Amino acid sequence: MRSFIRFISRNKLYSAIEAVGLSVSLAFVIIIFCFVTEQMNIPRENPDYKNIYAMGTNEKLAISYGTKDALKGIPEIEKLSRFQSFQNTIVEVKDLKFRTNVLACDREYFDLFPARFVSGDADMIDNEQCAFVSQKLANSIESDEVIGTKLVIDNQEYIIAGVISDFQNTLLPDDDVVVEISKFILMKTEIENPFNHFGRPFTFAKFSPNVDMKSVKNKVDAAYETAYGNRFHDAFFGESAIVRLDEVYFSSSQAFGLRKGDKSMINNLLAVGLLLLVSAIINYINLNVALTGKRAKEMVSRRLLGARRGDVLRIYLVESFLFTMACFVAGLALAYAVAPTVNRLMNNQIWFVISFTPKYLLYYLLMVIVVALLAGIIPALIISKVRPIDVVKGKIRLDNKIFLSKVFIVLQNAIAIVLIAIVLTMELQMRHMQDRPT
Repeated sequence: MRSFIRFISRNKLYSAIEAVGLSVSLAFVIIIFCFVTEQMNIPRENPDYKNIYAMGTNEKLAISYGTKDALKGIPEIEKLSRFQSFQNTIVEVKDLKFRTNVLACDREYFDLFPARFVSGDADMIDNEQCAFVSQKLANSIESDEVIGTKLVIDNQEYIIAGVISDFQNTLLPDDDVVVEISKFILMKTEIENPFNHFGRPFTFAKFSPNVDMKSVKNKVDAAYETAYGNRFHDAFFGESAIVRLDEVYFSSSQAFGLRKGDKSMINNLLAVGLLLLVSAIINYINLNVALTGKRAKEMVSRRLLGARRGDVLRIYLVESFLFTMACFVAGLALAYAVAPTVNRLMNNQIWFVISFTPKYLLYYLLMVIVVALLAGIIPALIISKVRPIDVVKGKIRLDNKIFLSKVFIVLQNAIAIVLIAIVLTMELQMRHMQDRPT
């Protein structure tokens, strides 16, 4: 290890280029990894997601207010809930006005989507005059006692009966007020005409485990045909669809009021992250291959003193692991520092965080091991093949080294050109979207 540190100190420029390139690349990879992981976890935040489905069509995930009533007779359905999020709604509390999101739902909603109550309980929702507020809104109300305070939505009065922990990183938006749906004033038209107004609210069903979804689909179609009559076969209705909860987030169907993810953006980010990492690894390998001659005497001396080829391989891989670990720590610190800025630039509904939970730490360790192996194995193989007699005679063969350097330089330039082309294309497209005539 001392010889490796001495080698780094004597080749400061090479070492600095390797360290900076690998650290910055790892920082971006960490950011992309945490963002993608957060996005993929959102649909699975409900522990029962495999049994909960949105009951909609291939075009809309919400059909009508009466959908819940139409599906009540299907035996495979254990629970049914309807709900709708009303965004940017004016809410009045104690002469204060808030523009926020209001969730109108039924009692069954809390069975399908468990909420943590700071005070009160889910059964209070059955009282049409009761409302729940989020912890964030409760903190904004200038009152020592929020429970029992009057709350007004579009001249409809409620009494705050409970406080719910804030919705964070869920399929639903940040709803600060929760009311019972069957008497909610903003749902009046849909309630009076339960099968005539399409597009809201959402109806979600919890099915018994291991049901035959093909059989359920036939029963759902029959229920829709009974409830909607000839309109079930209209092009406007579309084909009925039963979408599992973990697929709702990335579904292409319209779902106004639910958070939606972009699968293509995630795939693009993964591709960019992979290209950045490959470029950094190639840079590391290329510089180490270029320095093979400088370390050849050290490794040959080890061989002459009794070290085997496997020992030389192990030394190189351990050095690669330690160097990668140091760069990863630097990259992790950089990623943590710039994460808030990246969140603001992406303007995404779900903010990611650089997590340090045991699960994430394990992922980070696996990432370090993979990168260290990929970065260290080629220089280790090259140096381990050097014969002591060639070093003594000053005749180290450079053919393989020169060939690999050329290959890596071509690959690195190709990756750089592709990334630059992508950035320029995105920039031109964004400018076109901003400047085009409206």
